[in-house]
Amino acid sequence: MVKKLKELKFIDWMLILIVIFAPLCIYFSYFKSLDNDLWYLLSEGRYIIGNGIYHTDTLSLHPGLDIVVQNWLSAVLFWIIYAFLGSKGIFFTVLIVNIFICYLIYKISMLISNNNKTVSLFVTVLTDINLVCYFITSRPQIFSFLILLILIYLLELYVKSDNTKYLKFIPLLSFIEINLHASIWWFILLFMIPYIIDSFKSKKLMLEGYRTKPLIITFIITFLVGFINPYGYKAILFIFNSYGDKYMFKYIYELQPFTFSNLISVHIFAIALL
Repeated sequence: MVKKLKELKFIDWMLILIVIFAPLCIYFSYFKSLDNDLWYLLSEGRYIIGNGIYHTDTLSLHPGLDIVVQNWLSAVLFWIIYAFLGSKGIFFTVLIVNIFICYLIYKISMLISNNNKTVSLFVTVLTDINLVCYFITSRPQIFSFLILLILIYLLELYVKSDNTKYLKFIPLLSFIEINLHASIWWFILLFMIPYIIDSFKSKKLMLEGYRTKPLIITFIITFLVGFINPYGYKAILFIFNSYGDKYMFKYIYELQPFTFSNLISVHIFAIALL
């Protein structure tokens, strides 16, 4: 191990340091306060640790209604960190998660680009700078980003190596995500579908072609594992049952339609193109 570290060239160390610390500097500069949503999450986590999983709303202005705490495990994690380390603990948790996000983006880029360090560095820094602008904050989505990047990395490793051992970890990601952030759980399945399609070899459609059966089996198991959560099928259907109210579209920025007159919308559109 020591020998391998010594073999790393100076430029390799510089790349690693830039990939990890450049986005963090931006985060320190612009996001010194905690996200407003965190305080309700902390209340959820504190209540769950003290009273267990709850199915009837006790915290909002409308107590007594049926509720699915779709990010119950994230709330518990945030509360434990906050209880022991305070707001600084939350802040540094976000930073640590972002380091791993940078690492995974870099590894995926290296894998796809056949170890092109320049391209991988550029993609990593540019992607994370854009993520930091809006999304790297004290909310459950940071864990979801991490899980989805692990998913992509495992799928790419499978494509490169044809080794099914990488697929065995995907159902575990499904279990973790459905409990951490159920509303994003569907993205695990959505991200797998293009790989399943690409596994069917076709020159006309430019499909790569690799073993399909292990992917389909993994997909089915991943879906079924999603039911292992305190709310069962309700957590899986949460995203379909929780949207549609006109006031949500009026006040929640992420749900508003795209418009070129809004600079933030244009920036997010540019991120999507990137």
